[in-house]
Amino acid sequence: MAHITVVCIVAGLSLVACAMQETPLGTTQWQVTQITSDATRPSILPENQQGRAFLVFGDREFTGASGCIALRGSVEWLDEGSALRFGDITSEQRDDTKCVPGDEDNANRIKQVLAGHDMAISRPVDSTLRLQRKDGDEQPWQTTPAMEFISGPSK
Repeated sequence: MAHITVVCIVAGLSLVACAMQETPLGTTQWQVTQITSDATRPSILPENQQGRAFLVFGDREFTGASGCIALRGSVEWLDEGSALRFGDITSEQRDDTKCVPGDEDNANRIKQVLAGHDMAISRPVDSTLRLQRKDGDEQPWQTTPAMEFISGPSK
């Protein structure tokens, strides 16, 4: 009987561990610092947009916002967590936040860079994240769409 109890406890702990498993990027709120959509636009967000755009990545979806614009979409983790495939991305205006110039433009740029694309994940340092398009459609002289993020200190 003691043997069965131990097996049940171990099995129960395994299920709890699976349910609480973090994604390769954790449960961090990643603040957008740069959106590289094409060579004609500045990548670094303007000062009035700093801290207004963020994404949080889950197992199968992500959520976020660009100021007053809420963002949501599907993700699929690829290559043992070293890449993400983004599905469709929806956006809608939030009622709880005041819009400022640039919110909608940044939301559209985020959608343009991510929606329907595979993105390679790199972590230049522990508190930074870079997602760069893997499609390979760009010529060497063209700008590869990408996004860069920062996070708070690890807990």
